Amino acid sequence: MKVGKHEIILAVIFCLVLTARLLLAFSSSEFTFESYFSIRQIEHIKETGLPLYHDALSYGGREYFFPPLFHYLLAGFSFLIPFFYTLKIIPNIFAASLVLIVYFFSLKLTENRTVALITCFFAGFIPIFLAESLSVSLESFYLPVFFLILYLCVDMTEKNITIILLLTIVLVLTSAISIILVISLLLYLLFTKIEGMSPSKREVEVVLFSTFLAVWANLILYKKALIAHNVLIITQNIPTTIITQFFSNLTFVESFYTIGIVTLLLGLYGIYYALKTKKKEAFALTSSVATFFVLLLVKLIPLHIGLMFIGIALVLLSSLALKEIMEKLSNVKFTKAPSTFIAFILMLFIGLTILPGLSLTVNTAIPTAEEKEAWLWLKENSPEDATILASEVEGHAINYYTHRKNVIDTNFLLVRDIDKIVSDVHTLYATPFLTEALPRLQLYHISYIMMSPRITEHMNIEKLQYGDARCITPVYTTTITIYKVGCDENS
Repeated sequence: MKVGKHEIILAVIFCLVLTARLLLAFSSSEFTFESYFSIRQIEHIKETGLPLYHDALSYGGREYFFPPLFHYLLAGFSFLIPFFYTLKIIPNIFAASLVLIVYFFSLKLTENRTVALITCFFAGFIPIFLAESLSVSLESFYLPVFFLILYLCVDMTEKNITIILLLTIVLVLTSAISIILVISLLLYLLFTKIEGMSPSKREVEVVLFSTFLAVWANLILYKKALIAHNVLIITQNIPTTIITQFFSNLTFVESFYTIGIVTLLLGLYGIYYALKTKKKEAFALTSSVATFFVLLLVKLIPLHIGLMFIGIALVLLSSLALKEIMEKLSNVKFTKAPSTFIAFILMLFIGLTILPGLSLTVNTAIPTAEEKEAWLWLKENSPEDATILASEVEGHAINYYTHRKNVIDTNFLLVRDIDKIVSDVHTLYATPFLTEALPRLQLYHISYIMMSPRITEHMNIEKLQYGDARCITPVYTTTITIYKVGCDENS
């Protein structure tokens, strides 16, 4: 089979995106803070064959429950590739595969290979998605699966039906995001019905069956969490104050920046074009944008996840805008107008999206050398049953490097009274009074308190004000200070 120039360019774009992600990934030997939860799970699966569902370290000891397919996949690859390289390379290969899915999806929407190539180039460099290069994150896997299912749903052949159902199972075994998928698909059926384009019997049956499968499986998988949290399971039991921080730390304009202003404007025009021309294939994407936008509006999902999904959907919808602009330009007297426009839009994208996106990635929070040294010191110089107080951001990394208990981390599901824990942690850092801190130090059996530039910024404090008390002793001092708690009830 002869390979055409478009296929060659597609392969070049895929390699370019993968290379960019790997260069960013290997720019540091560390990973993002939340990655250390996945790393511990992958190591445990590799050693025992089972996920770490009972964790003696997180929150001083707690139960997890989550679908573990992603962790099993990486554990399997780690038998073929050294563990460190598995964590750096495989998630980024998963993420880069989105380029191929976007290409074929865009080709389905526009029937224009040039537009499809431009669109998949855009998709590979969405700033908020590129910033995940340093992560061992579920998003790198379930984002491509999500959009592959949407693509197959707008091209529903007999062969594709089987693949859709298999991929839905894969998504269910990876993340609760499968529920948002079926909401998007149901909204897609509603949109097509409202617009007078009745969905086929096959589409209705597949979407309804996928809905039943996803809802049934998630009810079984998250039964304990549903009983514990009721409706709060939708937000993964994220504390109210932290949900507020997600949205207050990023302004509306900065949200545009994380998606890319070029793709945002073209994508919004693509939604308008799809509604105006009643393009059925685009309604699945419009439904996804609407679903994630509403979920963000009512603060039911983390901001970065919602923006990633909206960004990719808008990139795909931007292909409709690009096609219409190029068709209009092909009718003008200047014969090179379409190619000039392509060059212009690519330069604009590089200047306004890729370069700012790289700075977003460079500023991704990862452990510093000083933090790592402090944690390793704690591992060597603290009792095995010690409990360490730090911010929730650092919790998973503390478990990984010290093998000691934390007070809090960012996995909130199945943690009772999480708002109280967050409030107590903030009080322990912010209060000037040892008498106010002491009951909480005893309640959580805290052995050591960490103070670092990251914690002072995160907690918006200057120092631990009761750090000079008789029973609070600094035992490690660099740019990071570690206090040993040595007081008893009568101190």
